[in-house]
Amino acid sequence: SHKGKYENFFEELKKRGDEYIAFLQKRKNEVDQIFGAIGSASFAGHFGKTAEEERNAANILRVIALILMGAMIIVAGIALYYSIFKDVTWHVFTFRLATSIIILIPAIYAAQESGKHRDREKAARKMHMELASIDAYLVLLPETQRNELKAKLTEKFFGREEQQEKDEPVTKHALFDLLSSILKNITKAK
Repeated sequence: SHKGKYENFFEELKKRGDEYIAFLQKRKNEVDQIFGAIGSASFAGHFGKTAEEERNAANILRVIALILMGAMIIVAGIALYYSIFKDVTWHVFTFRLATSIIILIPAIYAAQESGKHRDREKAARKMHMELASIDAYLVLLPETQRNELKAKLTEKFFGREEQQEKDEPVTKHALFDLLSSILKNITKAK
């Protein structure tokens, strides 16, 4: 009788132990999947690094543009000062104004390039965030649903055509149009 009680007790313990082991094995598999997803998120790190490089390039070009625009304002201010308070011929004034406009051209170009780098930074950051978070989202879904979503996401991320940047020539910038109309009015008056 005691032997039967012990056998039943051990059977019950073995049954519970098997249940706990199965539960722990299931959790272990889920943790392994999550850590695998986290490891694959390092693939997305390339986009984060690219975004940082684009941000740095945009900042450098912005500083260059600001320095050149400041230089242009100083040259234009000096030209205006001397034309008002000093006896300066229109040839000298035109030369100084042309000098300030020549400084403006690379300033506008640097500002436009800075904007392009900002746009590429935003795109790389978006891609980085999407790729870094998607595996953690998909990891606990059923296998069939996960594969279906991965196929759709693969098409979204890697099967799309590259967006064409709208490349405006520097001469089409609104400031150039304004400056050209000012120059036309100045030359008509003479």
